[in-house]
Amino acid sequence: MKVIARLFVALLSISILSSCGGGGGGSDVASPVDNDRDKDGVLNINDAFPDDSSEFLDSDQDGVGNNYDIDDDNDGISDTAEALAGTSPILAATDGNGVTDDLDTFPLDSTNGFEYELNGDSVTVTGCGICPADLIIPSSIAGKSVTSIGDYAFSYNQLTSVTIPDSVTSIGLRAFFRNQLTSVTIGDSVTSIGYQAFYNNQLTQVTFLGDRPALTTNSFSSNPALSTMAYCNGQAGWPGESIYNGSTYIAPISVICNADSDYEFFWCPGDPLLPYIGTMLTIKSN
Repeated sequence: MKVIARLFVALLSISILSSCGGGGGGSDVASPVDNDRDKDGVLNINDAFPDDSSEFLDSDQDGVGNNYDIDDDNDGISDTAEALAGTSPILAATDGNGVTDDLDTFPLDSTNGFEYELNGDSVTVTGCGICPADLIIPSSIAGKSVTSIGDYAFSYNQLTSVTIPDSVTSIGLRAFFRNQLTSVTIGDSVTSIGYQAFYNNQLTQVTFLGDRPALTTNSFSSNPALSTMAYCNGQAGWPGESIYNGSTYIAPISVICNADSDYEFFWCPGDPLLPYIGTMLTIKSN
């Protein structure tokens, strides 16, 4: 019995040495885990396509590798066009200001041609060199959050629409004085709107997404066609006092806001005179 046991141990030892490459330099060494299955020089963990040697990167994560994708950053501009324009084919917002290149008037300038003042960790936008009719204000400039629109910032332009980021909390005196805006949506972060901020536009409707901001009597004056002041149901401070359009006072009415569809609005049931609200000036997240 002892002889058989010793023989078994000996055979087991030979087997172990053989599998480990011992006992005479055997070549049957266990293979390591294959960390680069497609042998393209990129480890599986870093390879978006670990079984396709022709691809390893998918910048916009759309399932099409950069070598075959004609728009790597999915910003609506082809890689070829971006190369000609000098913008990045793999960064949707080349200048890093949060506005994608297809919507950015100045895709290589993080300030978008805006004039501004730094206030510690925040920025007040004070104007723009050449303002496009459809103005988009970035959520950040010089790496700082845009929180205010300054006095007279965009007065005496021909703005027909403006997109303001949700970072903005205050709109200054005559900020949009004498433009061509037809409708306004005030974002839920705005807490104050200055004197004559929207004076002398072409406004017909104004919608507030958040709590009632501090207003002056003439924030929306000289807009005789302005007939609708709406606020999202459930927000604080509403309805409050009627809001003056320059010739009459308008009582704010409650609407149901669908926050899941980028600020679409539906009038409360039972209000047949009030149609769906479309917006030309939108304050929202970018």
